[in-house]
Amino acid sequence: MKKYKCYLAFLAMIAVFAILASCGEGEIVDLSDGSSDIDKANINLIGQGESPGFIDDCFKEANKGKDECAPLYRSSNSVEPSSSSDFESSSGSGESSSGGEQSSSGGQSSSTGQSSSGGQSSSAAQSSSAGQSSSSSVDPNAYSVSSFTCAWDKAEIVTGKTGSVNITLNPADDVEGVTCSKEVWLPVLTLAGAEYERYVFTFPKLVKFGETIYPAPSPSLRAIKFPDEPSGNSASFTVKGRVSCSGGGKPTGTRDQDCTALTISKAPTARVTGTLAFSNARTVPGVTGNAFFGGDTPEYNQYLAFEDEDAEYVEYCGEIEYVKSWTGTTVTAGAAVTNITVTAKCSLSGQPVFPAQTAAASVVPNPSLSGSCTWDTKNNTFGGGVSARVTAAPTILNPYGRTCIGPYFSVNGDQRENVSAGLTVDAWNQTTEQTMTGITIGATCAGNAVTPTITCSNITVKDPDAMCEYLTSWCDGITLANIKTANVTSDPGIGSDGGSKCFFATTIEKIGNTSNVTVNGTSIGNDGKCGNTGWGQPTCAAALTTAEVESADGGYYVFVPSAGNWTAQDLRLTNSHAPLLHPNCEAQK
Repeated sequence: MKKYKCYLAFLAMIAVFAILASCGEGEIVDLSDGSSDIDKANINLIGQGESPGFIDDCFKEANKGKDECAPLYRSSNSVEPSSSSDFESSSGSGESSSGGEQSSSGGQSSSTGQSSSGGQSSSAAQSSSAGQSSSSSVDPNAYSVSSFTCAWDKAEIVTGKTGSVNITLNPADDVEGVTCSKEVWLPVLTLAGAEYERYVFTFPKLVKFGETIYPAPSPSLRAIKFPDEPSGNSASFTVKGRVSCSGGGKPTGTRDQDCTALTISKAPTARVTGTLAFSNARTVPGVTGNAFFGGDTPEYNQYLAFEDEDAEYVEYCGEIEYVKSWTGTTVTAGAAVTNITVTAKCSLSGQPVFPAQTAAASVVPNPSLSGSCTWDTKNNTFGGGVSARVTAAPTILNPYGRTCIGPYFSVNGDQRENVSAGLTVDAWNQTTEQTMTGITIGATCAGNAVTPTITCSNITVKDPDAMCEYLTSWCDGITLANIKTANVTSDPGIGSDGGSKCFFATTIEKIGNTSNVTVNGTSIGNDGKCGNTGWGQPTCAAALTTAEVESADGGYYVFVPSAGNWTAQDLRLTNSHAPLLHPNCEAQK
Protein backbone atom coordinates (compact mmCIF):
# COMPACT_ATOMS: atom_id res chain seq x y z
CA MET A 1 0.00 0.00 0.00
CA LYS A 2 2.91 2.29 0.86
CA LYS A 3 4.53 1.81 -2.54
CA TYR A 4 1.23 2.27 -4.33
CA LYS A 5 0.55 5.59 -2.60
CA CYS A 6 4.06 6.84 -3.29
CA TYR A 7 3.78 5.78 -6.89
CA LEU A 8 0.53 7.77 -7.28
CA ALA A 9 2.20 10.77 -5.61
CA PHE A 10 5.13 10.48 -7.96
CA LEU A 11 2.79 10.29 -10.97
CA ALA A 12 1.02 13.39 -9.73
CA MET A 13 4.32 15.21 -9.49
CA ILE A 14 5.28 14.12 -13.00
CA ALA A 15 1.87 15.25 -14.20
CA VAL A 16 2.64 18.77 -12.97
CA PHE A 17 5.83 18.82 -15.05
CA ALA A 18 4.04 17.36 -18.05
CA ILE A 19 1.36 20.02 -17.78
CA LEU A 20 3.98 22.74 -17.50
CA ALA A 21 5.71 21.31 -20.58
CA SER A 22 2.40 21.38 -22.47
CA CYS A 23 1.90 25.08 -21.89
CA GLY A 24 2.41 27.64 -24.61
CA GLU A 25 4.08 31.00 -24.03
CA GLY A 26 4.21 30.59 -20.27
CA GLU A 27 0.46 29.78 -19.92
CA ILE A 28 -0.20 27.28 -17.10
CA VAL A 29 -2.97 24.68 -17.47
CA ASP A 30 -5.22 24.87 -14.40
CA LEU A 31 -6.70 21.38 -13.85
CA SER A 32 -9.38 22.79 -11.54
CA ASP A 33 -10.68 25.00 -14.31
CA GLY A 34 -13.05 23.10 -16.57
CA SER A 35 -12.34 25.54 -19.40
CA SER A 36 -8.60 24.74 -19.40
CA ASP A 37 -7.01 22.56 -22.04
CA ILE A 38 -6.98 19.44 -19.85
CA ASP A 39 -6.95 17.14 -22.87
CA LYS A 40 -3.66 18.68 -24.00
CA ALA A 41 -2.06 18.07 -20.59
CA ASN A 42 -3.40 14.50 -20.60
CA ILE A 43 -1.90 13.79 -24.04
CA ASN A 44 1.52 15.06 -22.91
CA LEU A 45 1.32 12.87 -19.83
CA ILE A 46 0.11 9.54 -21.27
CA GLY A 47 0.48 10.04 -25.02
CA GLN A 48 -1.88 9.60 -27.95
CA GLY A 49 -1.89 7.06 -30.79
CA GLU A 50 1.67 5.99 -31.60
CA SER A 51 3.19 8.98 -29.81
CA PRO A 52 4.15 8.07 -26.24
CA GLY A 53 3.60 10.47 -23.37
CA PHE A 54 6.08 11.25 -20.59
CA ILE A 55 5.04 8.29 -18.42
CA ASP A 56 5.01 5.79 -21.27
CA ASP A 57 8.29 7.06 -22.72
CA CYS A 58 10.34 7.56 -19.57
CA PHE A 59 9.17 4.88 -17.16
CA LYS A 60 9.60 1.83 -19.31
CA GLU A 61 12.55 -0.17 -18.04
CA ALA A 62 14.26 -0.02 -21.44
CA ASN A 63 14.01 3.77 -21.58
CA LYS A 64 15.39 4.67 -18.18
CA GLY A 65 18.33 7.08 -18.30
CA LYS A 66 17.26 8.82 -21.54
CA ASP A 67 18.63 12.36 -21.62
CA GLU A 68 15.19 13.86 -22.18
CA CYS A 69 13.89 12.04 -19.09
CA ALA A 70 16.73 13.00 -16.73
CA PRO A 71 15.41 15.34 -14.02
CA LEU A 72 17.04 18.71 -13.49
CA TYR A 73 17.96 19.75 -10.00
CA ARG A 74 20.08 22.12 -7.97
CA SER A 75 22.30 20.89 -5.18
CA SER A 76 20.92 22.76 -2.18
CA ASN A 77 19.80 22.17 1.38
CA SER A 78 16.69 24.17 0.58
CA VAL A 79 15.47 21.72 -2.10
CA GLU A 80 12.49 19.70 -0.93
CA PRO A 81 13.85 16.12 -0.90
CA SER A 82 12.13 13.11 -2.39
CA SER A 83 10.96 10.25 -0.26
CA SER A 84 13.32 7.32 0.13
CA SER A 85 10.42 5.15 -0.99
CA ASP A 86 10.70 6.75 -4.41
CA PHE A 87 13.95 4.82 -4.89
CA GLU A 88 12.25 1.64 -3.70
CA SER A 89 9.61 2.02 -6.36
CA SER A 90 12.22 1.65 -9.10
CA SER A 91 14.81 -0.64 -7.55
CA GLY A 92 13.19 -2.26 -4.56
CA SER A 93 16.51 -2.17 -2.72
CA GLY A 94 16.81 1.38 -1.53
CA GLU A 95 19.98 1.83 -3.66
CA SER A 96 20.37 4.43 -6.36
CA SER A 97 22.87 5.71 -8.87
CA SER A 98 23.12 9.27 -7.63
CA GLY A 99 22.76 10.92 -11.00
CA GLY A 100 19.93 8.83 -12.40
CA GLU A 101 17.29 9.13 -9.69
CA GLN A 102 17.60 12.55 -8.11
CA SER A 103 14.59 14.38 -6.77
CA SER A 104 12.93 16.93 -8.99
CA SER A 105 10.76 18.32 -6.22
CA GLY A 106 10.13 21.99 -6.47
CA GLY A 107 11.15 22.19 -10.12
CA GLN A 108 14.61 23.55 -9.25
CA SER A 109 17.57 23.03 -11.55
CA SER A 110 21.33 23.44 -11.42
CA SER A 111 22.36 27.04 -11.78
CA THR A 112 25.04 26.07 -14.30
CA GLY A 113 23.06 23.44 -16.16
CA GLN A 114 24.11 19.99 -17.27
CA SER A 115 27.86 19.76 -17.82
CA SER A 116 29.43 18.25 -20.90
CA SER A 117 31.19 15.63 -18.82
CA GLY A 118 28.09 14.27 -17.20
CA GLY A 119 27.83 16.35 -14.05
CA GLN A 120 26.32 19.51 -12.68
CA SER A 121 27.68 22.37 -10.65
CA SER A 122 25.63 24.04 -7.96
CA SER A 123 25.56 27.79 -7.50
CA ALA A 124 28.11 29.40 -5.23
CA ALA A 125 25.34 30.47 -2.91
CA GLN A 126 24.63 26.84 -2.08
CA SER A 127 28.17 25.93 -1.05
CA SER A 128 28.08 26.96 2.59
CA SER A 129 27.09 23.51 3.81
CA ALA A 130 29.16 21.52 1.32
CA GLY A 131 32.00 20.85 3.72
CA GLN A 132 29.84 19.42 6.53
CA SER A 133 30.65 15.85 7.49
CA SER A 134 27.63 15.23 9.72
CA SER A 135 23.97 16.10 9.91
CA SER A 136 23.77 19.86 10.25
CA SER A 137 21.63 22.87 9.57
CA VAL A 138 21.31 26.45 10.65
CA ASP A 139 18.20 25.28 12.45
CA PRO A 140 19.26 23.19 15.50
CA ASN A 141 15.95 21.32 15.24
CA ALA A 142 16.73 20.05 11.71
CA TYR A 143 16.38 16.38 10.90
CA SER A 144 19.46 14.38 11.92
CA VAL A 145 20.53 12.22 8.98
CA SER A 146 22.03 8.87 9.93
CA SER A 147 25.26 7.49 8.51
CA PHE A 148 24.65 5.96 5.10
CA THR A 149 26.49 3.75 2.62
CA CYS A 150 28.11 5.34 -0.46
CA ALA A 151 30.07 3.09 -2.81
CA TRP A 152 30.99 2.59 -6.46
CA ASP A 153 29.23 -0.30 -8.14
CA LYS A 154 32.69 -1.79 -8.72
CA ALA A 155 35.65 -1.25 -6.41
CA GLU A 156 38.07 -1.30 -9.36
CA ILE A 157 37.50 -0.15 -12.93
CA VAL A 158 39.83 -0.33 -15.90
CA THR A 159 40.48 3.11 -17.31
CA GLY A 160 38.18 3.77 -20.24
CA LYS A 161 35.19 1.94 -18.73
CA THR A 162 32.07 3.37 -17.04
CA GLY A 163 31.09 3.25 -13.41
CA SER A 164 28.32 4.43 -11.07
CA VAL A 165 28.00 5.35 -7.41
CA ASN A 166 25.18 3.98 -5.24
CA ILE A 167 23.92 5.55 -2.02
CA THR A 168 21.97 3.31 0.40
CA LEU A 169 20.03 5.05 3.16
CA ASN A 170 20.37 3.96 6.76
CA PRO A 171 17.26 1.89 7.71
CA ALA A 172 16.44 4.57 10.28
CA ASP A 173 15.91 7.08 7.46
CA ASP A 174 14.34 4.67 4.98
CA VAL A 175 10.91 4.77 6.64
CA GLU A 176 7.49 6.16 5.87
CA GLY A 177 7.17 9.82 6.78
CA VAL A 178 10.83 10.62 6.07
CA THR A 179 11.69 12.21 2.75
CA CYS A 180 15.30 12.06 1.53
CA SER A 181 17.33 13.08 -1.51
CA LYS A 182 20.77 11.89 -2.55
CA GLU A 183 23.66 13.23 -4.62
CA VAL A 184 27.32 12.51 -5.30
CA TRP A 185 29.61 15.51 -5.63
CA LEU A 186 33.05 17.04 -5.48
CA PRO A 187 33.96 20.49 -4.16
CA VAL A 188 34.99 23.14 -6.69
CA LEU A 189 37.95 24.86 -5.01
CA THR A 190 39.49 28.29 -5.30
CA LEU A 191 43.24 28.55 -5.92
CA ALA A 192 43.61 29.07 -2.17
CA GLY A 193 41.89 25.73 -1.50
CA ALA A 194 38.57 27.12 -0.22
CA GLU A 195 35.33 25.51 -1.38
CA TYR A 196 33.39 27.68 -3.82
CA GLU A 197 30.64 25.42 -5.15
CA ARG A 198 29.83 21.77 -5.80
CA TYR A 199 30.17 19.71 -8.93
CA VAL A 200 27.40 17.08 -8.93
CA PHE A 201 27.92 13.83 -10.81
CA THR A 202 25.50 12.00 -13.06
CA PHE A 203 26.07 8.36 -13.84
CA PRO A 204 27.03 6.07 -15.49
CA LYS A 205 30.31 7.88 -16.09
CA LEU A 206 33.35 7.18 -18.26
CA VAL A 207 36.34 6.77 -15.96
CA LYS A 208 39.81 7.45 -17.33
CA PHE A 209 43.13 8.86 -16.22
CA GLY A 210 43.77 12.57 -16.57
CA GLU A 211 40.30 13.54 -17.79
CA THR A 212 39.14 17.03 -16.87
CA ILE A 213 35.57 16.39 -15.73
CA TYR A 214 34.88 20.00 -14.77
CA PRO A 215 37.03 22.81 -16.23
CA ALA A 216 37.71 25.79 -14.01
CA PRO A 217 34.88 28.26 -14.77
CA SER A 218 37.17 31.18 -13.91
CA PRO A 219 40.93 31.76 -13.44
CA SER A 220 40.39 31.86 -9.67
CA LEU A 221 38.96 28.32 -9.49
CA ARG A 222 40.53 24.90 -9.89
CA ALA A 223 39.48 22.35 -12.48
CA ILE A 224 38.35 18.91 -11.30
CA LYS A 225 40.21 15.99 -12.84
CA PHE A 226 40.32 12.26 -12.48
CA PRO A 227 43.81 11.20 -11.37
CA ASP A 228 46.59 11.83 -13.83
CA GLU A 229 48.10 8.68 -15.26
CA PRO A 230 50.02 7.07 -12.37
CA SER A 231 53.60 5.85 -12.43
CA GLY A 232 52.34 2.46 -11.27
CA ASN A 233 49.42 0.38 -12.48
CA SER A 234 46.54 2.12 -10.68
CA ALA A 235 45.32 5.25 -8.92
CA SER A 236 42.49 6.01 -6.47
CA PHE A 237 39.69 8.54 -6.75
CA THR A 238 37.35 9.62 -3.94
CA VAL A 239 34.01 11.42 -4.24
CA LYS A 240 31.56 12.61 -1.60
CA GLY A 241 28.00 11.51 -0.96
CA ARG A 242 25.27 13.75 0.40
CA VAL A 243 21.91 12.78 1.87
CA SER A 244 19.31 15.41 2.82
CA CYS A 245 16.20 14.32 4.78
CA SER A 246 13.18 15.84 6.47
CA GLY A 247 10.35 14.25 8.41
CA GLY A 248 8.61 14.03 11.74
CA GLY A 249 7.86 17.73 11.56
CA LYS A 250 11.56 18.59 11.35
CA PRO A 251 13.06 20.69 8.58
CA THR A 252 15.69 19.33 6.22
CA GLY A 253 19.03 18.23 7.61
CA THR A 254 22.08 17.13 5.60
CA ARG A 255 24.98 14.69 6.03
CA ASP A 256 28.10 14.49 3.84
CA GLN A 257 30.37 11.43 3.74
CA ASP A 258 33.31 10.29 1.69
CA CYS A 259 32.34 7.42 -0.59
CA THR A 260 34.50 4.35 -0.78
CA ALA A 261 37.44 5.08 -3.08
CA LEU A 262 37.45 3.88 -6.66
CA THR A 263 40.62 2.23 -7.92
CA ILE A 264 41.33 2.97 -11.58
CA SER A 265 43.75 0.53 -13.16
CA LYS A 266 45.63 0.69 -16.43
CA ALA A 267 44.27 -0.98 -19.53
CA PRO A 268 46.39 -3.18 -21.81
CA THR A 269 48.68 -0.99 -23.89
CA ALA A 270 47.57 -0.61 -27.49
CA ARG A 271 50.22 -1.45 -30.07
CA VAL A 272 50.27 0.48 -33.33
CA THR A 273 52.08 0.58 -36.63
CA GLY A 274 53.19 3.69 -38.48
CA THR A 275 55.01 6.85 -37.41
CA LEU A 276 53.39 10.09 -36.32
CA ALA A 277 54.96 13.12 -38.04
CA PHE A 278 54.27 16.66 -39.19
CA SER A 279 53.67 16.81 -42.92
CA ASN A 280 54.09 20.52 -43.70
CA ALA A 281 56.92 21.62 -41.39
CA ARG A 282 59.60 24.04 -42.58
CA THR A 283 63.36 23.73 -42.71
CA VAL A 284 64.61 26.89 -41.03
CA PRO A 285 68.23 28.12 -40.82
CA GLY A 286 69.55 27.95 -37.27
CA VAL A 287 66.89 25.47 -36.07
CA THR A 288 67.41 21.73 -35.80
CA GLY A 289 64.48 19.61 -36.96
CA ASN A 290 60.99 20.68 -37.97
CA ALA A 291 59.92 24.27 -37.53
CA PHE A 292 56.94 26.56 -38.08
CA PHE A 293 56.44 30.31 -38.32
CA GLY A 294 53.84 32.05 -36.21
CA GLY A 295 50.52 31.94 -38.08
CA ASP A 296 51.29 28.59 -39.76
CA THR A 297 48.71 25.79 -39.57
CA PRO A 298 50.60 22.60 -38.68
CA GLU A 299 49.40 19.42 -40.35
CA TYR A 300 50.28 15.87 -39.29
CA ASN A 301 49.57 12.41 -40.62
CA GLN A 302 46.87 10.32 -38.97
CA TYR A 303 47.76 6.96 -40.48
CA LEU A 304 48.54 5.00 -37.31
CA ALA A 305 46.81 1.61 -37.12
CA PHE A 306 46.48 -1.16 -34.54
CA GLU A 307 48.89 -4.06 -34.96
CA ASP A 308 46.00 -6.46 -34.36
CA GLU A 309 42.41 -5.25 -34.77
CA ASP A 310 41.15 -8.28 -32.83
CA ALA A 311 43.45 -7.82 -29.83
CA GLU A 312 42.02 -7.22 -26.35
CA TYR A 313 43.63 -3.78 -26.15
CA VAL A 314 41.42 -2.49 -28.99
CA GLU A 315 38.34 -2.73 -26.76
CA TYR A 316 40.01 -0.67 -24.04
CA CYS A 317 41.70 1.80 -26.39
CA GLY A 318 38.78 2.90 -28.57
CA GLU A 319 39.89 5.17 -31.40
CA ILE A 320 43.46 6.42 -31.72
CA GLU A 321 43.25 10.03 -30.61
CA TYR A 322 45.72 12.72 -31.65
CA VAL A 323 46.34 15.24 -28.87
CA LYS A 324 48.07 18.46 -29.94
CA SER A 325 49.77 20.83 -27.54
CA TRP A 326 48.73 24.11 -29.21
CA THR A 327 45.33 25.74 -29.15
CA GLY A 328 43.45 26.84 -32.23
CA THR A 329 44.28 26.09 -35.83
CA THR A 330 47.45 28.17 -36.18
CA VAL A 331 50.49 28.35 -33.94
CA THR A 332 51.55 31.49 -32.12
CA ALA A 333 55.16 32.62 -31.99
CA GLY A 334 56.61 34.13 -28.84
CA ALA A 335 59.76 36.05 -28.07
CA ALA A 336 61.90 32.91 -28.21
CA VAL A 337 61.93 29.51 -29.89
CA THR A 338 59.19 27.28 -28.42
CA ASN A 339 58.10 23.71 -29.06
CA ILE A 340 54.82 22.11 -30.08
CA THR A 341 53.92 18.42 -30.04
CA VAL A 342 51.16 16.07 -31.13
CA THR A 343 50.82 12.74 -29.32
CA ALA A 344 48.83 9.59 -30.11
CA LYS A 345 46.68 8.25 -27.26
CA CYS A 346 43.69 5.95 -26.79
CA SER A 347 40.40 7.85 -26.77
CA LEU A 348 38.85 5.62 -24.07
CA SER A 349 41.69 4.90 -21.66
CA GLY A 350 43.67 8.05 -22.30
CA GLN A 351 46.89 6.01 -22.31
CA PRO A 352 49.72 6.50 -24.82
CA VAL A 353 50.05 3.84 -27.50
CA PHE A 354 53.13 1.67 -27.98
CA PRO A 355 55.59 2.38 -29.36
CA ALA A 356 55.27 5.97 -28.10
CA GLN A 357 54.19 8.26 -30.93
CA THR A 358 54.94 11.97 -30.57
CA ALA A 359 55.80 14.45 -33.32
CA ALA A 360 57.66 17.60 -32.24
CA ALA A 361 58.48 20.87 -33.96
CA SER A 362 59.81 24.30 -33.09
CA VAL A 363 57.92 27.56 -33.43
CA VAL A 364 60.43 30.29 -34.17
CA PRO A 365 59.94 33.88 -32.99
CA ASN A 366 58.31 36.45 -35.20
CA PRO A 367 60.78 38.87 -36.83
CA SER A 368 61.36 42.15 -35.06
CA LEU A 369 63.05 45.47 -35.74
CA SER A 370 66.03 46.66 -33.74
CA GLY A 371 67.23 50.23 -33.43
CA SER A 372 65.51 53.58 -33.43
CA CYS A 373 64.69 56.44 -35.77
CA THR A 374 66.92 59.40 -35.01
CA TRP A 375 67.26 61.94 -37.80
CA ASP A 376 70.82 62.87 -38.74
CA THR A 377 70.36 66.61 -38.68
CA LYS A 378 69.86 69.37 -36.18
CA ASN A 379 66.30 69.89 -34.83
CA ASN A 380 64.84 67.31 -37.28
CA THR A 381 64.80 69.98 -39.98
CA PHE A 382 65.35 69.22 -43.69
CA GLY A 383 65.11 71.12 -46.89
CA GLY A 384 62.25 70.10 -49.16
CA GLY A 385 63.11 67.36 -51.65
CA VAL A 386 66.33 66.23 -49.93
CA SER A 387 66.98 62.75 -48.59
CA ALA A 388 66.37 62.56 -44.83
CA ARG A 389 68.59 59.96 -43.21
CA VAL A 390 68.79 58.37 -39.77
CA THR A 391 71.98 58.17 -37.73
CA ALA A 392 71.84 54.35 -37.59
CA ALA A 393 69.55 52.29 -39.82
CA PRO A 394 67.43 49.71 -37.90
CA THR A 395 67.86 46.04 -38.79
CA ILE A 396 65.55 43.01 -38.97
CA LEU A 397 66.06 40.41 -36.24
CA ASN A 398 65.05 36.73 -36.32
CA PRO A 399 64.27 36.33 -40.02
CA TYR A 400 65.00 32.56 -39.79
CA GLY A 401 65.20 32.27 -43.55
CA ARG A 402 62.10 34.35 -44.25
CA THR A 403 62.14 36.57 -47.33
CA CYS A 404 62.01 40.14 -45.98
CA ILE A 405 61.49 43.58 -47.49
CA GLY A 406 62.90 46.59 -45.65
CA PRO A 407 63.37 48.16 -43.27
CA TYR A 408 61.50 50.91 -45.11
CA PHE A 409 59.91 54.23 -44.30
CA SER A 410 56.14 54.66 -44.23
CA VAL A 411 54.35 58.00 -44.11
CA ASN A 412 50.80 57.77 -42.77
CA GLY A 413 50.74 54.10 -43.84
CA ASP A 414 52.10 54.75 -47.34
CA GLN A 415 55.26 52.70 -47.92
CA ARG A 416 58.22 54.78 -49.13
CA GLU A 417 61.96 54.27 -49.66
CA ASN A 418 64.17 51.78 -47.86
CA VAL A 419 65.85 53.28 -44.80
CA SER A 420 69.28 52.85 -46.38
CA ALA A 421 68.27 55.21 -49.19
CA GLY A 422 66.82 57.84 -46.88
CA LEU A 423 63.32 59.35 -46.92
CA THR A 424 62.62 61.87 -49.66
CA VAL A 425 61.26 64.93 -47.87
CA ASP A 426 58.11 66.53 -49.25
CA ALA A 427 58.63 69.45 -51.62
CA TRP A 428 58.70 72.82 -49.82
CA ASN A 429 55.33 74.56 -50.08
CA GLN A 430 56.68 78.08 -49.33
CA THR A 431 55.25 78.13 -45.79
CA THR A 432 57.20 78.50 -42.57
CA GLU A 433 55.36 75.80 -40.56
CA GLN A 434 55.38 72.87 -43.01
CA THR A 435 55.90 69.44 -41.40
CA MET A 436 55.89 65.74 -42.29
CA THR A 437 54.08 63.57 -39.72
CA GLY A 438 53.07 59.93 -39.25
CA ILE A 439 56.54 58.64 -40.17
CA THR A 440 57.46 55.08 -39.14
CA ILE A 441 60.03 52.44 -40.01
CA GLY A 442 58.68 48.97 -40.77
CA ALA A 443 59.43 45.75 -42.64
CA THR A 444 57.61 42.82 -44.23
CA CYS A 445 58.77 39.20 -43.85
CA ALA A 446 57.18 36.19 -45.55
CA GLY A 447 54.34 38.48 -46.60
CA ASN A 448 53.52 39.58 -43.04
CA ALA A 449 54.20 43.00 -41.55
CA VAL A 450 56.79 43.04 -38.80
CA THR A 451 55.41 44.48 -35.59
CA PRO A 452 55.84 46.73 -33.78
CA THR A 453 57.05 49.42 -36.14
CA ILE A 454 59.52 52.14 -35.11
CA THR A 455 58.13 55.65 -34.73
CA CYS A 456 60.09 58.59 -36.14
CA SER A 457 59.97 62.24 -35.07
CA ASN A 458 58.11 64.72 -37.23
CA ILE A 459 60.19 66.52 -39.86
CA THR A 460 60.16 70.29 -40.26
CA VAL A 461 60.35 71.14 -43.98
CA LYS A 462 62.26 74.29 -44.96
CA ASP A 463 63.51 76.10 -48.08
CA PRO A 464 66.15 73.69 -49.48
CA ASP A 465 68.30 76.63 -50.61
CA ALA A 466 68.46 77.90 -47.04
CA MET A 467 69.33 74.55 -45.45
CA CYS A 468 72.60 73.17 -44.13
CA GLU A 469 73.07 69.73 -45.72
CA TYR A 470 75.77 68.47 -43.34
CA LEU A 471 75.08 65.07 -41.73
CA THR A 472 76.91 64.24 -38.52
CA SER A 473 77.25 60.63 -39.73
CA TRP A 474 79.76 61.86 -42.30
CA CYS A 475 82.20 62.76 -39.55
CA ASP A 476 81.53 60.16 -36.83
CA GLY A 477 79.12 62.43 -34.91
CA ILE A 478 81.23 65.61 -34.95
CA THR A 479 78.88 68.60 -34.68
CA LEU A 480 78.88 71.74 -36.83
CA ALA A 481 80.51 73.72 -34.04
CA ASN A 482 83.55 71.40 -34.03
CA ILE A 483 84.27 71.28 -37.77
CA LYS A 484 87.61 72.82 -38.83
CA THR A 485 87.00 75.69 -41.23
CA ALA A 486 90.38 77.34 -41.98
CA ASN A 487 92.45 76.67 -45.12
CA VAL A 488 94.62 73.61 -44.42
CA THR A 489 98.13 72.91 -45.77
CA SER A 490 99.78 69.88 -44.18
CA ASP A 491 103.44 69.47 -44.99
CA PRO A 492 104.78 68.34 -42.57
CA GLY A 493 101.88 66.69 -40.62
CA ILE A 494 98.89 68.76 -39.51
CA GLY A 495 98.73 67.44 -36.00
CA SER A 496 99.81 64.78 -33.60
CA ASP A 497 97.10 64.67 -30.91
CA GLY A 498 95.66 61.43 -32.33
CA GLY A 499 92.04 62.64 -32.36
CA SER A 500 89.63 62.39 -35.26
CA LYS A 501 88.99 65.64 -37.14
CA CYS A 502 86.54 66.93 -39.74
CA PHE A 503 87.33 69.72 -42.22
CA PHE A 504 85.04 71.75 -44.47
CA ALA A 505 86.61 72.57 -47.86
CA THR A 506 85.26 74.12 -51.01
CA THR A 507 88.10 72.52 -53.00
CA ILE A 508 90.32 69.46 -52.40
CA GLU A 509 93.81 69.41 -53.92
CA LYS A 510 95.43 66.50 -52.11
CA ILE A 511 94.67 63.83 -49.56
CA GLY A 512 98.15 62.33 -49.44
CA ASN A 513 99.64 59.96 -46.90
CA THR A 514 96.60 59.70 -44.59
CA SER A 515 94.41 56.58 -44.78
CA ASN A 516 90.72 55.71 -44.32
CA VAL A 517 89.73 59.29 -45.08
CA THR A 518 86.13 59.89 -46.27
CA VAL A 519 84.56 62.76 -48.12
CA ASN A 520 80.90 63.42 -47.36
CA GLY A 521 80.85 59.99 -45.78
CA THR A 522 82.36 58.14 -48.79
CA SER A 523 85.88 56.78 -49.35
CA ILE A 524 87.48 58.07 -52.55
CA GLY A 525 90.66 57.40 -54.56
CA ASN A 526 93.13 54.81 -53.28
CA ASP A 527 91.89 53.94 -49.75
CA GLY A 528 90.95 57.59 -49.29
CA LYS A 529 94.04 58.99 -51.02
CA CYS A 530 94.13 61.27 -54.05
CA GLY A 531 96.21 64.04 -55.59
CA ASN A 532 99.66 62.44 -55.71
CA THR A 533 99.48 61.35 -59.30
CA GLY A 534 103.20 60.47 -59.38
CA TRP A 535 102.45 57.78 -56.81
CA GLY A 536 99.66 56.33 -58.89
CA GLN A 537 96.88 58.25 -57.14
CA PRO A 538 94.08 59.85 -59.21
CA THR A 539 93.43 63.54 -59.04
CA CYS A 540 91.01 64.41 -56.24
CA ALA A 541 88.50 65.80 -58.77
CA ALA A 542 88.59 62.49 -60.67
CA ALA A 543 88.31 60.52 -57.43
CA LEU A 544 85.22 62.50 -56.36
CA THR A 545 83.58 61.86 -59.73
CA THR A 546 84.40 58.16 -59.71
CA ALA A 547 82.99 57.77 -56.17
CA GLU A 548 79.90 59.80 -57.19
CA VAL A 549 80.36 62.22 -54.32
CA GLU A 550 78.30 65.36 -54.80
CA SER A 551 79.10 68.61 -53.09
CA ALA A 552 77.12 69.59 -50.00
CA ASP A 553 76.77 73.15 -48.73
CA GLY A 554 78.91 74.21 -51.67
CA GLY A 555 81.84 72.02 -50.65
CA TYR A 556 83.02 68.83 -48.96
CA TYR A 557 83.36 67.49 -45.43
CA VAL A 558 86.68 65.64 -45.13
CA PHE A 559 86.89 63.24 -42.19
CA VAL A 560 90.33 62.07 -41.00
CA PRO A 561 89.96 59.36 -38.32
CA SER A 562 92.37 59.03 -35.44
CA ALA A 563 93.58 55.73 -36.93
CA GLY A 564 94.41 57.40 -40.27
CA ASN A 565 98.13 58.19 -39.75
CA TRP A 566 97.23 61.59 -38.36
CA THR A 567 100.78 63.01 -38.70
CA ALA A 568 100.71 62.34 -42.47
CA GLN A 569 101.74 64.89 -45.08
CA ASP A 570 100.13 66.17 -48.27
CA LEU A 571 96.71 67.34 -47.07
CA ARG A 572 95.76 70.35 -49.22
CA LEU A 573 92.28 71.87 -48.53
CA THR A 574 90.83 75.30 -49.34
CA ASN A 575 87.72 76.92 -47.80
CA SER A 576 86.39 79.97 -49.62
CA HIS A 577 84.26 80.83 -46.53
CA ALA A 578 87.17 80.59 -44.11
CA PRO A 579 87.21 80.95 -41.23
CA LEU A 580 83.46 80.14 -41.36
CA LEU A 581 81.22 77.38 -42.68
CA HIS A 582 78.71 77.85 -45.47
CA PRO A 583 76.27 80.57 -44.31
CA ASN A 584 73.34 78.12 -44.05
CA CYS A 585 75.36 75.92 -41.70
CA GLU A 586 76.91 78.78 -39.82
CA ALA A 587 73.38 79.90 -38.91
CA GLN A 588 72.61 76.49 -37.43
CA LYS A 589 75.66 76.14 -35.20
